[in-house]
Amino acid sequence: MHFFSHCIFSIKTVGINETDNPEQARVTHLSFCDFAGSERWAKTDGYVERLKEAGKINTSLLTLGKCIETLRHNQQHPDNVRVVPYRDSRLTRLFQSFSMEYGRACMIVYVIQCA
Repeated sequence: MHFFSHCIFSIKTVGINETDNPEQARVTHLSFCDFAGSERWAKTDGYVERLKEAGKINTSLLTLGKCIETLRHNQQHPDNVRVVPYRDSRLTRLFQSFSMEYGRACMIVYVIQCA
């Protein structure tokens, strides 16, 4: 049996530079996400549960693509800024802070070229 889903691993650290003034802490948040691939009906073996899960995976990946596309548009057209649809998916809500001015994001993509 195969199960397809996103896997997210997060680490949050808090560093205090001065022990006399602990109010000035630096919080670092590092997240790794393994996105499940786009699933097809043939891979679900006809099971309804897997088909529903595959649909949710495809929806979250589609929403992530829309967010990235909107962010790129906003960078290229600062006079015509669009609202980024973070709330359309739990996945994009989770990574909202990284795509705004609060952090950096890096994406590594591995694609298998087959039908």
